[in-house]
Amino acid sequence: MATDYEFEGALALYREIAREDPGDVVALSQIAELCRGLGKNEEAVAALEKLLERYASDGFLLRAVGVAKSILSIEPGRRHVEDRLAALLKARRSGAPPQLSRAPRRPSQLPGRPSSSVGQLLREVDRPLEVVHDESDGLPSIPLFAALPKGAFAQILRSMDMRELKEGEVVVREGESARSFFILLEGRVRVEKTVPDRGPVTLAYLDEGACFGEMSLIDGSPRTATVVVERAAKIAEIDKQTLDETVERFPSVARALRDFYAERLLSTAMALHPFFGPFELAERRDLARGFARRSFAVGETLIHEGRPGEGFYLLLSGRLVVEKSSPTGPVQLGVLNAGDMFGEMSLLSKAPTTASVRADEDSMVLRLGRKTFERAQSARPEIRALLEEMQQRRLGENESRLSDRPGSDSR
Repeated sequence: MATDYEFEGALALYREIAREDPGDVVALSQIAELCRGLGKNEEAVAALEKLLERYASDGFLLRAVGVAKSILSIEPGRRHVEDRLAALLKARRSGAPPQLSRAPRRPSQLPGRPSSSVGQLLREVDRPLEVVHDESDGLPSIPLFAALPKGAFAQILRSMDMRELKEGEVVVREGESARSFFILLEGRVRVEKTVPDRGPVTLAYLDEGACFGEMSLIDGSPRTATVVVERAAKIAEIDKQTLDETVERFPSVARALRDFYAERLLSTAMALHPFFGPFELAERRDLARGFARRSFAVGETLIHEGRPGEGFYLLLSGRLVVEKSSPTGPVQLGVLNAGDMFGEMSLLSKAPTTASVRADEDSMVLRLGRKTFERAQSARPEIRALLEEMQQRRLGENESRLSDRPGSDSR
């Protein structure tokens, strides 16, 4: 175990680096960490404030948020820290680009060492899905932060917890109940989901600026994936109560989170559904822009048996039932839950739909229209074989359900 003497020696070394280069972010960060460990809180705060100014002046919002939280954890009364971040947020919303004075040196170059308020946000008016584009200005788009006025941002900043995790540590685990969501301030994480007969499947790698864990808070379901640290990470954790109170007070936050949730669920479905397998990432993003959001009240029918297919659907929230008519009345063939995709079979066969789909509770879907579906299929002919195989399997399952129904003729 390192002694205070060794820590003092390391601190002296980093002080010398900071004297030579006052804007060196790694040296400032190490000075702050060492000073906190040695009980030198005043010097730690001074180093952190220099670090905050460096990130703020260069426009790196998320890193500035992490530094500000560290300052407030030492001295909670420093409200000018909150004001500095609020000004940075205002500049971000006005479109002012970050001033990239110079890139910080890499560490290797230095000495080593469902809530009603949230759930209801998916039941708003129909409109196209707003796909979040890649950021090119160094400031990732954070739906919660971008939509917050100054006072609300200060409240969120004070309420959030900071977590520092090492490579290999699990942030959330698939199947757990959800109590919070996360913003990745630094580092990298891997998102994976267990798929029957395939085991863990990597859905995505998330880097600085990514949000995760919000889906389970919004739809009230258990965690749908496991998140593992790929590279040492600093993560902001915001609990469910804080999110609910913010959504209730600020409708703009609800709208931003709703769009973000829809995009995340669509991205997950695209990673798992065979239809999207042959497409490159850029092609998937183009397809995502073709989806539009629709809402359906309980009892309303999305797809009518016997009519031409109108689209390829992804269920965002709610519950749908699939029914087929018979001489003795409707037969339920299955139930669709959030994340399920459907409707592609009638588009593939160009025949009338073989069953109806009805909302068993208030539901929200994304729909890819027929023409866009057909263009996508033409661009990747190999997906036809995959969908034909799925179609035959689904028809077999439907026939089995029909024949197993009491009173049916199974010949």
